[in-house]
Amino acid sequence: MSECSYIGCERTDSFWPAGYEAQPDDKPCCIFHSPLIEEKREKFEAEWQKFLETHQQDENEYGDLDCRGFVFPGDVGLVMLTFTGQAQFSEARFNGNASFFGTTFNANAEFNGAVFAGEAAFTSTIFNGETQFFKTIFRQDANFSLAECHGKFSLRSTRFCGNASFADVSVKDAEFELIGGAYDNESGEAADTRVFEGDQRVPFNQIDFSMAKQVRFEHVDLSCASFLGSRVEKVEFSDVWWHGTDSLELYDDRQWEAKDKQERNLDELHQIQELYRQLTRSSNKYRRYQAARTFHIRRHELRRQYRSFPGNLLEGIYKLLSNYGLSCCRPLFWFICTLLTASGLLGLFNPEHPLYPAGNPRWPTAIWPNIQFNLALVFEMKLLDFDLPWNILILCTVERLFLLLILYFFLVAVMRRLTR
Repeated sequence: MSECSYIGCERTDSFWPAGYEAQPDDKPCCIFHSPLIEEKREKFEAEWQKFLETHQQDENEYGDLDCRGFVFPGDVGLVMLTFTGQAQFSEARFNGNASFFGTTFNANAEFNGAVFAGEAAFTSTIFNGETQFFKTIFRQDANFSLAECHGKFSLRSTRFCGNASFADVSVKDAEFELIGGAYDNESGEAADTRVFEGDQRVPFNQIDFSMAKQVRFEHVDLSCASFLGSRVEKVEFSDVWWHGTDSLELYDDRQWEAKDKQERNLDELHQIQELYRQLTRSSNKYRRYQAARTFHIRRHELRRQYRSFPGNLLEGIYKLLSNYGLSCCRPLFWFICTLLTASGLLGLFNPEHPLYPAGNPRWPTAIWPNIQFNLALVFEMKLLDFDLPWNILILCTVERLFLLLILYFFLVAVMRRLTR
């Protein structure tokens, strides 16, 4: 008997099916590492059960499990089990469906370089140790819904070719990272992956990322990612695509806009607005100020477009006077315009009052005396009494209120810049 050619495997019982003629390039492999999928299918199941029994510590409980490089010819079901030791599935090939439903990994779990040709189910799986999916390929659907991550959970250069779901995942005290990168495609050429390659919805719904120690999305295509109901203000988004390479419009926002009016749900709209608010805070935290500005504007644009009167009017005024609290120059512009306009109106009124400059020409021949008079009325409260004509009294009252509103928007813009 010859030893298995897989590095690190010490098995000496090489598998050669009866009647099989070995080719010059064939290397001796044990039944677990043999690439002869169809030939070993029948015998593999019995050997796999024996392998599990040798590592079983108690009912549904196993110690260290070294399955590096295993070639599984059919479906694999490791359901409702507990692994107290390390579970190593690096470079494994799952040619059928693989299910880890309800399984608990109390130590490290490695799936680096593994290939899932069928559907992969990690639903309700508990990862208590460090979990790695480095350069893992999911060719069909992958489901991580309701999984619990309590250690470091790393998806680096992972490729999801089918649908993927991370809905209701728990990340309490976890370090969760999802990072794309370069890889060699089937032709051996260098390619770039942003993790999610399909065109179907990728749910990250109902996840409280604020409970995690650290969450990072980097070099990821999130064009189809849904974060409805999740808290993302602590998430670091770096070099991600929200809608192509230029737009920062969320997938949930685009889907909501595409619906007919009778199908639109206002609760869903409020969740989208909340997402934009949290993304604004996240972008400010990690000093991506242009993205924060875009998210902030989009949130208020949605509020302005879909709020009823007078809410939509107030949002329109907010936009007009300060660009939703982002511009310091716009309130100053309106402040000056208000003073000049009110001063001109005072000149047109031409009141007979001791404070009014004697012989003052009409507007706009000489504006400066009117400006002085207006400033005296607006900023010196004692001069604004009921001896003034009613039209001047109303004008100054409205002007004061409007200037106070403009000043408030100016202070909001200043505070936003100072605290971002």
